[in-house]
Amino acid sequence: MFLAEARLATLLQHQNIATVHDVGQGPEGLFLVMELVDGWDLGVLLRSAALRGVRFLRTGRLHRPSGPGGARPCLPEGA
Repeated sequence: MFLAEARLATLLQHQNIATVHDVGQGPEGLFLVMELVDGWDLGVLLRSAALRGVRFLRTGRLHRPSGPGGARPCLPEGA
């Protein structure tokens, strides 16, 4: 299922979606090669906000690549 969905993701092209460059299976398991997106680590932002007493309403799901720092919000330049 991972490979099928990842291959479909290679067809997506939009300014708000990180590009998937390659997907496959190697000797050590499955892999996914994505565009490196410059931005802040979402976990760091959320922890920093929590320390300041800011609360967020959770209304949906966040899809992110596996691994630390995978989710990165896209913020306007200068924000």
